[in-house]
Amino acid sequence: MENESNKKTKLILGAAIILFSIILTLVIFFVGWSKTKKEWDDARDIVFKSEFLQFDKGTKEEKLCNSTQSVMSEKLSKGEGWTSEDANGYYDNEFLPEQKKAYLKKPWNWIPGLLGIIVGIFFIIKGLLAGKSQRTGAGETVAVQTINPSPIAPAPAAAPVVQNILQSNADELAKFKQLLDSGAITQEEYDAKKKQLLGL
Repeated sequence: MENESNKKTKLILGAAIILFSIILTLVIFFVGWSKTKKEWDDARDIVFKSEFLQFDKGTKEEKLCNSTQSVMSEKLSKGEGWTSEDANGYYDNEFLPEQKKAYLKKPWNWIPGLLGIIVGIFFIIKGLLAGKSQRTGAGETVAVQTINPSPIAPAPAAAPVVQNILQSNADELAKFKQLLDSGAITQEEYDAKKKQLLGL
């Protein structure tokens, strides 16, 4: 009973850890991405309002400015127009989704959740193995009980029966001896009866 309770505890704990790890991963991602998206939105406002001035190298503003200018130059070279709506459409539909994918690939978003899932799977496996071990132990107990049957009562001794038969034959022979001595039967008749009683 204790093993069964231990098995259930490990299974529940493992499932809870896995569920918590998944939720934690989602929370880390969405909270972190919300903060990052706000930073990109602020960078967009600065870049688009400044009409693509020069920005410090390595900043979000510089990256967005270079990317937008590249797309704008390509369109202008094809004779297509470029408006503020085009700039915002490029940001919302192309640039920002690319940054979201890049953010998702960063290790700190999924490594904690992955480690938690591994720990949860470990507890589930331990719970399953504990249940298997319990069933094996029960099987061995049954086998031992089968190998050791209850003792069989010994058969009653046959000696008293044989003794009664011998006693009866001896009494019968004694009677015929008396008849022989009294002359009621002959020696031949006595010998024949004696052989019959003695089984000779």
